[in-house]
Amino acid sequence: MPQKSAKKNIRFSVSKFYNFEPDRIVEWFKYEKINAAGQAIPKSYSNYHDISKESNHRGEDLSFATIKRIRRATEILIHTSKYQMVKSIKNKGEFKFTLGFWTLTLPSKQRHSDKEIKSVALQSFLNIMRKKHGLEYYIWKAEAQANGNVHFHLTTNVFVHYKLLRNIWNYCIEKLGYVTEFKKIHGHNDPNSTDVHSVYKVKNIAAYLCKYMSKKNDGRRKIDGKVYGISESLTKLKVSKFATADVQKVVDKIISENDHTMIECDFATLWIFPNIDMSESIKTEMQQSWNFGSPFLSA
Repeated sequence: MPQKSAKKNIRFSVSKFYNFEPDRIVEWFKYEKINAAGQAIPKSYSNYHDISKESNHRGEDLSFATIKRIRRATEILIHTSKYQMVKSIKNKGEFKFTLGFWTLTLPSKQRHSDKEIKSVALQSFLNIMRKKHGLEYYIWKAEAQANGNVHFHLTTNVFVHYKLLRNIWNYCIEKLGYVTEFKKIHGHNDPNSTDVHSVYKVKNIAAYLCKYMSKKNDGRRKIDGKVYGISESLTKLKVSKFATADVQKVVDKIISENDHTMIECDFATLWIFPNIDMSESIKTEMQQSWNFGSPFLSA
């Protein structure tokens, strides 16, 4: 319905929109100037404010926009990753797995530039993992250790046994001679250059990973060149927007039936749902009317 502005002869048409994201719903409004005949004036603007900005902290090396991209990619990665049962070689049982957190290090003193290590070792590692072990959705970040060496953190939903992962990474860094240098000092060529953790036990995985991936460098040297990367497959997954009366009913139902935190500002409202998979919730409610798979993800 058109609303009159405080200024004479200027009116606005107001449209309501919903953003469906992995763990939240955002309701916002778009205002368009209209003329006396009720026709939209071409120039328009949106007053949507990203409320998530209010709770983020900027790291020393990453801009807010970068941290936002990492958080969004992390949330989508989490909510596209399903729990799987993985066999344990150690005790011959099974354990739950949803996401892996890998750390890749150099076993000897760094002798090449950060850019060369990324282009030779890291790129080779990612290529092998993609071709042979199904690595598709992942996020990586480079940072400096206390000893000055570059190392990498990588989050993915692919399970790889720690010994296999270490063998592949050692193969890749040996292209630059780091395993040979390690052997000169330690007498063997199997350095413990990787660390693997499953993060399914962390209650708020998105917040945990985002905080870790965007943490400050604590006075350590800055990385030369690219600091982080998001796989192409993950960047192609997008958040969808809807503006329809049917969606209003779905939103009201989800809000009324699930625990949530609500944040309001002048022109937008945000509902955060810590205990549900938004993809499954919306799909269940809407797929009778619309034929689609994941309502907030599209390639």
